[in-house]
Amino acid sequence: MLGGTNPWISMWVEPRSTIRSIVSTNPNFGVIYLASIYFLQNFFYFLSQFYLFAFPYSFLILAVALSPVFGVIWFYMTGLIFYGIGYCFKGKASLSQLVAAIAWSKIPMSVSLLMWIILLIADQGVELSYYSEGVVSVFIILIALILAAWSWVLLVQSIREIQGFSIGKTLVYIALVYLVVFVLILIISWLSTIV
Repeated sequence: MLGGTNPWISMWVEPRSTIRSIVSTNPNFGVIYLASIYFLQNFFYFLSQFYLFAFPYSFLILAVALSPVFGVIWFYMTGLIFYGIGYCFKGKASLSQLVAAIAWSKIPMSVSLLMWIILLIADQGVELSYYSEGVVSVFIILIALILAAWSWVLLVQSIREIQGFSIGKTLVYIALVYLVVFVLILIISWLSTIV
């Protein structure tokens, strides 16, 4: 609870006032939990893309243990890019405030993670892949798209609030950040093929 409100609920419907409250009181509030949720959701997504759901449970335990570390690293790396480009745009947010905005925009991923866990528990024989056919796959894709879209809306509104940008400037700013992240991923992928 922050200032009498529960950000885990209010972020869904009042992102601007929620993120304002978070960054003004404690920008680090909830970041580790959200980093863990985000990393684990991506872990399950990655497994589904490569049909790797027949893995030992020790692998899952390791992913759970390392999720806060990898999630926070990803948030801070992305935050640094937001901070650098934001500096050029004359943004007013600090790095910790940007990391908070990135982290809290990922709150819809908690539903996605819950969905993966339920599917794993409910039917261990289910083929959890976006490429498989059937009702389960259509459901997964539909829910994932809705959650990703809402996460993006939360990111736009949060960044807009803490940077003090107009909606147009925020969209250009985020597009540039995504472009830089994409180029960096391509460079890292290319370097990994050389090494």
